[in-house]
Amino acid sequence: MTELQRLEVKVLELSGAINLRPTLDRAADLGAALAEVKGLLPHGQWLPWLKRVGISKQSASNYCTVFREVGKVQGTGRLTIEQFLRQMREARINGKKRERQQVRDEVASRLGKLPDTIQLHRADCRKFDWPTVDCLATDPPWASMPDYRWLAGMAMEKLRPGGLMLLQCGTGYLASVMRIMTDAGLMYRWTLAVVYAEMRRAKPTSGRYLPAWNPILLFSKGDMPHGDVVGDVYTVRHQREAKTLHDWAQPVEPLAYWMGRLIRPGSLVGDPFAGSGTTGVACRLLALEWIGTEIDGKAYKVAKGRLVAKKAV
Repeated sequence: MTELQRLEVKVLELSGAINLRPTLDRAADLGAALAEVKGLLPHGQWLPWLKRVGISKQSASNYCTVFREVGKVQGTGRLTIEQFLRQMREARINGKKRERQQVRDEVASRLGKLPDTIQLHRADCRKFDWPTVDCLATDPPWASMPDYRWLAGMAMEKLRPGGLMLLQCGTGYLASVMRIMTDAGLMYRWTLAVVYAEMRRAKPTSGRYLPAWNPILLFSKGDMPHGDVVGDVYTVRHQREAKTLHDWAQPVEPLAYWMGRLIRPGSLVGDPFAGSGTTGVACRLLALEWIGTEIDGKAYKVAKGRLVAKKAV
């Protein structure tokens, strides 16, 4: 037997013998035990207990996820590496979805009254009776050019002379959005860049690009008032909170930075696409007045909870 033949026999023997079912079952059993322990411990004792038994918080979370999402659903048959990895991926995804929904439900359940300077309406922005605003700061659905065209007309009608618009869009839609806004009569002023230090994408956008930044376009209705010099790049170190509350939400910090330097104190800011209320939170932090609309009922409740608490999450 040649060396190649010997190795071929060994590979066939080993590949046929691999079965990760016992590993998955043990992980599920451990996750079940950990979930039970967590339910018995007093509040605040979970992390100290994990430290005492030598299990990290992340490992405990993974085991509990396997217990809840995988368990014994596949029976006791042979489990290949491919099947094992697929189930683990699905478990992690479902676990993150469940945790995210728990956070959203918690935020949406917050009770309280909004200050008179902050108005949130569950309404279709196109049918809403908008007042004249000093600034528009909003984030429409990036692929919907009809929404940007409506927004351009609304800005020309409701934005005061000299008023500003901070408009978010995808990098792939920059040319189209800029053309829509300038054709409507708005004046392009600058492109601000939100850079994500930890941004990772599983797949390239537009087939080949891996963007690590998002643009915010700055327009004015007529002449833009003079002000302080403003940096045009803001680097976000962590982006955990935003995506927890809304799939397309953006972080508060860049908006607060630019709005605090570009908009006069006491100005009224409008946001037709309020989403989870990020712009409203920034306005509360800056003591600006804000009026926003959100048509989706779940997003509206989350936004109201954030605005009541006056914080990102």
